[in-house]
Amino acid sequence: MSAKEVSLNNNGHPYIKIKVYGISDSFAQEFDALVDTGFTGFLHMPLTLALPLGLTLLSTANYSIGDGSTVSNLIAFGTIDYEGQKTFGPISLEQNPQCRDVLIGMEYIHQSKHMLVLCEAGAVMLDMEEMAQIAIKAREALEQSKAASSEKSPTISPNVENQNPN
Repeated sequence: MSAKEVSLNNNGHPYIKIKVYGISDSFAQEFDALVDTGFTGFLHMPLTLALPLGLTLLSTANYSIGDGSTVSNLIAFGTIDYEGQKTFGPISLEQNPQCRDVLIGMEYIHQSKHMLVLCEAGAVMLDMEEMAQIAIKAREALEQSKAASSEKSPTISPNVENQNPN
C-alpha cells in the first residue's frame, strides 16, 4: 500500500508538499499546503503566490468563513501535483495581501481519491481505491472463514422423544 507521509506542524496540523500550475507544468511551483478538513473547496491560495503559475481565470465566488463573514475570491483552474498524481480543479485566490496560507480542501481529497489518517504518532495520506480493495479482500476472507467453520461444525439434530403413545 502506498501511504504518503504527511508532516505535522508544532500545533499538530497536517501539511503536504504540492506543486501547483496552470496552463503548463513549466509554471509549477512547490508549496507546503495545510490540509484543512474545514475547507470544502479544492485549493485556496494567495493571489500573489498564484500569479506566476499560469492559472486560467474563471470567475468569482463568495465564501462563508469560520468567523461567519463572507469573502469574495477570484476562481481559477489549475493542477495540483502531489507526489506525481495530478488533479485538476478550481483554485480560490485570496486577494488579502496579509494571507500567506495555501490550503488543500476536502474537494481535493475527494477528487484525488485520498484518505487522510491522523493519530498521535503522525499522519498519512492513503489511496482510497487501494483501501477499498483491502476492504473487499478482508470481507472475502471473512466470508471464506465463516463458510469453512460452518462446514467443520457438526450438525446437531433436534432431540426427538419417542413418540410411542404407550
